[in-house]
Amino acid sequence: MEKILISTLLIFSLSLFVLSLYLHIQLKKKIKRLMTKKPNTRQRKAQLRWNQNQKMLKKRLAKRLVFVICFGLVSLMVGLTLPFYSENRFKASSENTFKTEVNADQNHLILDTPEQSIEKDEVPEKTGTQENPQPFSQPVRVAANFLDLNTMTFFPAELEVTVLNSIRGEEAWRLLVGENQFNPMAPAGKEYILNRLKCKIVAPENPTAIAKFSEFDFNYYSKEGNPYERVTVITPDRLGSELEVNVEKEGYLYALIDSGDVPVINYQNNLFLATE
Repeated sequence: MEKILISTLLIFSLSLFVLSLYLHIQLKKKIKRLMTKKPNTRQRKAQLRWNQNQKMLKKRLAKRLVFVICFGLVSLMVGLTLPFYSENRFKASSENTFKTEVNADQNHLILDTPEQSIEKDEVPEKTGTQENPQPFSQPVRVAANFLDLNTMTFFPAELEVTVLNSIRGEEAWRLLVGENQFNPMAPAGKEYILNRLKCKIVAPENPTAIAKFSEFDFNYYSKEGNPYERVTVITPDRLGSELEVNVEKEGYLYALIDSGDVPVINYQNNLFLATE
């Protein structure tokens, strides 16, 4: 459609140029005929009119010549420019089409491999936080400072801890009342939970140390993130109050929690463990 329009404009411009040239030639012939018919020199008025007509025709001829030359130049420029402009527009359109096709192909390639893109951008989520506690029954290590009961000095080490099981509700109450009949019953809307932990302090630089370590280093937090108050009951197989370095020890933690809650265990405000 664009090529047809350009061709039409070019033909129209050339036609106008040819028409103007034709009119200029006809005017020139008319002037030549008039100049050959000289009036009688005795008639002064006729002589004056002839001179005036001759001057007027010469001016018209000069103007027409200027118009024809200018119009011819414009037509020539239009005829030379339009094909070049059309070619550039065609190239630009072709390049844009090619870029669009390339981008579409690239998008198609990306969509064809979603798993590779996701795997490349994936960052492992940190565990052991309150929002993402260490999974149940999976061991984890956390750095901490411990008091050596032999020298009464602190030393750096790592605590390795694993939540082995979870007992709650009626079963937990049977264990507690079986251990001590004077343990108080859980009030309405509450229940006991017991979690067995396996703990070990890893300290290669202090292999003979005996660290101060007890159940009071741990707290329970509700699913909403609120700490539970401590209660005092007698439990079987407690963690005790000390732990030898590089020696594993197991024992129970306990808490009185809201019925149906899924709490987490916190160690020194530094590590959170799932209870289920």
